[in-house]
Amino acid sequence: MSDDGAVKGVDAPVLSESERKLAGQAQNAFEAGSYGECLSHLSRLRECRPADYKVLHNIAVAKYYHSGLTQTNDFVQALSDLKSQLGASINDGSEVEKRVILFNLATVHFQLQEFEVATKIAERLLPRVDLFSDSFSRSVYFLLCDLYLLTSETSKAFWLLSKIEKYLAAQNNPNPQSSHGNTTSKAEKNQHGERERASNPLGDRELYRLCQLKFRLFLMKRVAKKLCKREISNMMATSQGSSQGALFMKSYFEFSSQKYVKAARLLCECS
Repeated sequence: MSDDGAVKGVDAPVLSESERKLAGQAQNAFEAGSYGECLSHLSRLRECRPADYKVLHNIAVAKYYHSGLTQTNDFVQALSDLKSQLGASINDGSEVEKRVILFNLATVHFQLQEFEVATKIAERLLPRVDLFSDSFSRSVYFLLCDLYLLTSETSKAFWLLSKIEKYLAAQNNPNPQSSHGNTTSKAEKNQHGERERASNPLGDRELYRLCQLKFRLFLMKRVAKKLCKREISNMMATSQGSSQGALFMKSYFEFSSQKYVKAARLLCECS
């Protein structure tokens, strides 16, 4: 139920007014958690567009959520069938949907803790990923970085983390100013940063996830402890009022440093 896989510069399929209304109703119902209602709208949309793979894909996703995420085998089979049907297509629209299907397959295998299978699927998304929407590209990078850490491929994880960090830095500072003649005080910069974080919760969530992944990498590579502490501080700063995850990471760091009493106290604060 997403357009995140859209190709930059490629127009979306033209929908009639009634089809656009049905698609909007299905999207709203899905976001509200009314998956039965969503399926009803999508079924009507499929009658209008029987060969539209995006509709068929969204029906598979809605059915999976309607089952309470329990019918995983049926969902994987539906995605695999769609991927096979799209195999011979070469138009931009089929390329978009194929990549979104692959991403969903990789995510399901990740949730099933089939990390090697998920990694092989996710790696197929890397070529030309920058041609797709920014949100889709970031989702692929974060998923694959997580998988590299889980499969102990730390050098690949480091490479992806560098890409994510540069990407987010460019996004947060689209028009960097020269330092020459800049008289802005530190307090004013801090206030500006706080306003930016308040207006960009998505960016904060991504920065938090980046810090979390960097912390895990540093811990695995056994680098300087101050780098791990720095990422913990960054997680606390971007936790958006809920610092339990950061406290758990800090507890694990203290445990790995054999400071067991401090680790136990931090764990109690998490509960």
